[in-house]
Amino acid sequence: MTIDTLFIQTFVDGIILGLIYALAAVGLSLSFGVMHVINVAHGEFIILGALLTYIVWTSLGLSPIYSILLITAVNGLIGFLLQYYVVNRLLTGPPLASLVFFFGLAIALPNIYIILWGPFSRSVTDPLLSRSISIYFINISLAKIVSSILSILSLSIVLYLLYKTRFGIGIRAAVQNRDAAMILGINIYRLYAYVFSLSLILAGVAGYAIATTMAFTPVQGPIYTLLTFLIVVLGGMGYVIGSIVAALLIGLAQTFIATYLSSLYVYAFAFLLLYIILLISPKGILRRGI
Repeated sequence: MTIDTLFIQTFVDGIILGLIYALAAVGLSLSFGVMHVINVAHGEFIILGALLTYIVWTSLGLSPIYSILLITAVNGLIGFLLQYYVVNRLLTGPPLASLVFFFGLAIALPNIYIILWGPFSRSVTDPLLSRSISIYFINISLAKIVSSILSILSLSIVLYLLYKTRFGIGIRAAVQNRDAAMILGINIYRLYAYVFSLSLILAGVAGYAIATTMAFTPVQGPIYTLLTFLIVVLGGMGYVIGSIVAALLIGLAQTFIATYLSSLYVYAFAFLLLYIILLISPKGILRRGI
């Protein structure tokens, strides 16, 4: 593989990885931007999506793509019920109540996953998705192509909901002035539940993409939580478009550093970049965060 070919291959892999990270980061950005909830268990719901994908493929014998339906149902229902019946109540309590709750969840969920599925590393190696397409000496697996299309489609739907629908108008109204939104007849707590449900669905879809393109373990959630927090802060807290841009930058940085230097330097570089950006622009790279 020539230097130019290696560069292009690395660039394509970085964009694909960035799109996967964007799914996870946008979900976290939504929950913070709208409800000001810091979900430190976000990575556990990414892993839940990956595990559901693995179950559909191994236990049910179906193509992994069908797991998207299960992920949407399970993560969406969990998100709605958690927010509506638990987190909404905590929001009216002490400032750190919701944070403590999610810390507890972040500890409990990995242990539940280990009890149910064991601590072992696994991946979804579906024969169809494992095939590769070669374009000018650049090899891309069908799994990565499907994950990229799914990521772009999901992010497009989120942006459409936020900027082109009454749902999005309600969200922006709630962010700007919650009390005024309630006076105008918006059911804030139900809106919060829908937003958190959407947040966990995006996390689960990111889990699908991770399961079909790389190996994962049931205890890997904290790594993805840390990574998505880094991306959200880098892009600007609560700013969805900033999170997408930051995710693409981190994805590219990770693949180029791993290819040309060593994977050992990936996270050191990411946090160094975050430190520099926050010194220059505390509201993120696009200066639009909260």
